[in-house]
Amino acid sequence: MKHLLLLATSLSIAASLSAAVEIDFDNATDLDQFVRNSPDGPGFTPVVGATAGLGGAGGVDLSSADRREAFVYQSGFALTTGTPYAVSGYFQQTGDTNFAGVGFTDSVSSVGGYAMDPMFLLNSSISEVYLANYTTVEQDWSRYNTFSDVLEAGDWYYSSLSLLYIGADSFTVDILLQRSAADGTLGDVLFSSSYTLDNPALAGAENLFAFFYVDAGGDGTPVTAFDSFRAGEVAPVVPEPAETGLALGLAGLFGLGLRRWRKQA
Repeated sequence: MKHLLLLATSLSIAASLSAAVEIDFDNATDLDQFVRNSPDGPGFTPVVGATAGLGGAGGVDLSSADRREAFVYQSGFALTTGTPYAVSGYFQQTGDTNFAGVGFTDSVSSVGGYAMDPMFLLNSSISEVYLANYTTVEQDWSRYNTFSDVLEAGDWYYSSLSLLYIGADSFTVDILLQRSAADGTLGDVLFSSSYTLDNPALAGAENLFAFFYVDAGGDGTPVTAFDSFRAGEVAPVVPEPAETGLALGLAGLFGLGLRRWRKQA
C-alpha cells in the first residue's frame, strides 16, 4: 500500500498528487507504459527485475545501461497556467560520474540525450546536481550546483522536479535531491533550490510528458536501478490543525516527497 509523505510545502499549504500516475514496476509490463528515446540508437535492454527495486521488490534494472536514454510516460498532462506539476522517482547509485534524473518535456518523441527540445531536467551525480533548461534554440545547463555529501554506490536517492507555468513563457521550477533508505523511507535533504525560468517552446505545448533519464556514457553507468515513478498535477489542500506547525516550518520550499510502503506478507 502506498502513502504520500509531505516533505515540503509553499505558502503553508500541503500538497498531494492529483490526476497522477504511480508506477512501482512490480509487473513485467510496467515499462511498456514508457517510450524509450536515445540519440545513440538501440542499445541496452532494461528489464523490470522482481527484486531490483525498493525493499527488494520490483524495479527497473538499469545495470546494463551503456548510453543516454530517456523513458517518457506515454500519457501527458494538460498544461494549464497556475497549475503545479511534479515528477519524481528513486535511483540506486553506482558511484560513477555520469548523471540520472527526472523531468518534463512536450512530447513522447522529443527527448533524446543532448537534443532534448524542449524540456526541464533535474540531473544528479557523485556530488553534483543541476537543472537543465532546454528550449528549441538554447541548451542551458547553467544552474549547476555541488553539495558536500557523496552519493554512495548501492544507496538509494530520491529526485523530484516541480514546475508551475506562471504565464508569459515563464515557469517556476523547484528541484530536490534526498537520501532514501532501501525501503523508500526518506532521509536527509542533500540539495533543494527554486528558479524562475523562460521556456517559450514548453510554454506553448498543450501537454507535459514526464520522464526519467539515465546518462550512461563513457564513464560508466550512473545508476543500477530506478523505482516508484510518480507524476501529475499537485493539488493544494488545507492542512489539518495538527499539521499547520509543520507546514509553516517548511514554507517556501515547493516539493513533494513520496514514501513507499509495502504490505506486510
